[in-house]
Amino acid sequence: MNLNKFKRMNIFMLALAAHCFLLSPLMTTYSRAEDNLHLQKGKSNYDFLDYEDALVELENALKVESNSDQDFAQIYKYIGLTYIALGDKDKALDSFKKALRYYSNLEIEYQYSSPKIMKVFNEAKGDRDNRPPTIEHIPFAGQAEPGESINIE
Repeated sequence: MNLNKFKRMNIFMLALAAHCFLLSPLMTTYSRAEDNLHLQKGKSNYDFLDYEDALVELENALKVESNSDQDFAQIYKYIGLTYIALGDKDKALDSFKKALRYYSNLEIEYQYSSPKIMKVFNEAKGDRDNRPPTIEHIPFAGQAEPGESINIE
């Protein structure tokens, strides 16, 4: 092998290594987004009230090999939401329980959910209510002398 050919091969190998090093994080991100395509489609179908297609996409999302525990929690959460929309409380409850097994801190924002959703989700959690406590403050309107007690309820 002559020296010029050897130099060209080394330059090519260095360029290939640099290319792989620089683009591998992008390829991983692209691959991860592509892997979650069924989950994204399932969420979109749910948002557009297309519940039958949402279930199909979400069931396909369960088959993606690269899912993390949080991915599975999200998939099962949306399956549960979809079953509630379809009127199947038992399947919704089962799905929420599966979601919570994958991610025990999973929450559903009560501000944006119906009481029916919250009831089933809280049943899955074993709670009666996951809303934060509400504190109502009514300022004291009277006057008190120093050392005098004031009742606070």
